[in-house]
Amino acid sequence: MEDYEQYDRVVNDTRQSLLQKPPPAMPCIALAMSGLGEERSSQVFDNSIQKKSHVNSSSGEARVTHQENEKPAGFVSEHYFALIQKSIPIQEAKRIPAVKEAIDSACKKLDKRGFVDWSRVQEKLDVMAYAV
Repeated sequence: MEDYEQYDRVVNDTRQSLLQKPPPAMPCIALAMSGLGEERSSQVFDNSIQKKSHVNSSSGEARVTHQENEKPAGFVSEHYFALIQKSIPIQEAKRIPAVKEAIDSACKKLDKRGFVDWSRVQEKLDVMAYAV
């Protein structure tokens, strides 16, 4: 019996270790601390981003130079990971008042634009009978 208990314990521990980790709770912004210097920067995904500044000779202000935003194909930034969301069934979403209101307003916008010709909508059985 002890072997079965150990087996169950090992299987459960392994399953728990392989579960998908929850998405981050806060947005991940690499450039937020990049002005503090490379050693204190939060740039963990893309080391090619560096703020380069120069001092304006007339006013003495430090100015940040242009930063290129183009990345190579397949590059995934921390902003992409901050967009992770958990999908839920529409029935569960309609139980949340704010979500229900957002869905209803989106449907009303589509109705105003004539997205669906409601005069031509039919029951599924009627369409199937007509098709035969």
